[in-house]
Amino acid sequence: MKSYSHLHPDTAKVLLLSAQERCEYLRTLRFVPYPAGLAALRWLRHLKATEYGRDRPRSMHLIGAAGMGKSRLLKHHAQLHGQDERDTEGHRARPVVLIEMRNGDYKALCTDLIAACLLDFRPTRPGNYLDRVVPVLRESGVRQILIDEAGHLLLGGKHSQQQCLALLKTITNQGITLCIATTENMKPVLAADEQLSSRFMQVRLPHWTESQELRQFLAGIESQLPLPEPSRLDQVKVVRWLVSQGYTITSALVDLLRDVATVAIRAGHTHITLELIKEVAEAIMPPDTGA
Repeated sequence: MKSYSHLHPDTAKVLLLSAQERCEYLRTLRFVPYPAGLAALRWLRHLKATEYGRDRPRSMHLIGAAGMGKSRLLKHHAQLHGQDERDTEGHRARPVVLIEMRNGDYKALCTDLIAACLLDFRPTRPGNYLDRVVPVLRESGVRQILIDEAGHLLLGGKHSQQQCLALLKTITNQGITLCIATTENMKPVLAADEQLSSRFMQVRLPHWTESQELRQFLAGIESQLPLPEPSRLDQVKVVRWLVSQGYTITSALVDLLRDVATVAIRAGHTHITLELIKEVAEAIMPPDTGA
């Protein structure tokens, strides 16, 4: 097979498939490393390795605008470090668990934490949830808990918020480190408990700007677009146009490039041009996916 040095090896194999299959490949893109994301991942790994088991371990508050990739980053970390392990006695352990805060309800939070450890868990009766959660976490060997959409904590009533914060404090008192992910305007999620908030360090995912970091990110995205020739998305003119048009949020940037690649594949183009990017960005109708 011809060598396509601009593509990830797995993506290069997709070039042998039909146009429809290549378009379907675009539906799921891998995590692309970038400086702010790598810093967050390294902090998560560091906290898991060094803070677990300590009295009141440090935890992390991941802050970023909606669409900046917080969920993708947490999922990537969980996939890397959350696989079942065996402890010295042969028991199965789940070192990292990821949940999403659904609605700020205390019982839902407890249920989701238990279900993340016990995959066949189904709540059957009410009870003292706090007394049930901690033993399950301990028995499952959990070292780190990732809570996505933690700003939803504010959707619960005052009593439920207090219960959720008390649970998080109890979890950290067990030596388990946490990571909660919220938008910037949800920072008050921890403000109600000064003692708890002091245990969290803040790590931010900033908006994209015209920078080498953005060029590297675009090159990483291009490596996953199944087109036979380089598009050079990291060109200065492409970067400047994207930033000038407000494509400074990760999800908007990735969605645009996915749509452009779909149009390019359907039209038989070998690569993406800035003119095609502009055309798709200004289009009223969605790209033809063949579905």
